[in-house]
Amino acid sequence: MLNGDIEVKIDNDRGIIVLGSTLSTKDTRDVRRTFEYLEQNNITDIYVNMSNVYQVDSSGVGILVMYLKRVKEQSGNLRLMFPREEVKRILRLVNLYSYFEIIE
Repeated sequence: MLNGDIEVKIDNDRGIIVLGSTLSTKDTRDVRRTFEYLEQNNITDIYVNMSNVYQVDSSGVGILVMYLKRVKEQSGNLRLMFPREEVKRILRLVNLYSYFEIIE
C-alpha cells in the first residue's frame, strides 16, 4: 500500500511504515490514513522507518505522539527506525525523545 510518499506493509503481524522526506502538516493526512489502515488490520506492533525524513514540524511530531498513545492503549509498540540527527534533535528539543523506542 502506498499513500503519497508513504509505503506501508504488513509482515507477520507487524506494520512497517516507510516515510518520505518530510513529516509535516502536508503529510499528516497520508500518515493518518496509513495508521488507520494498520488499525483496521489489528496491527499494534508498528515500525516507522524514518531514514528518509530530513524535516519534521510540530504536526509531524504531534501525529507520532498521537499514534504512540493509541498503540500503547492497545498494548502495542511503535518504534522509530533510523531517524536522522535532525529528527532526533527535534524530538529532544520538545522532550519527547525518551518516549519513543528508537532503533538505530
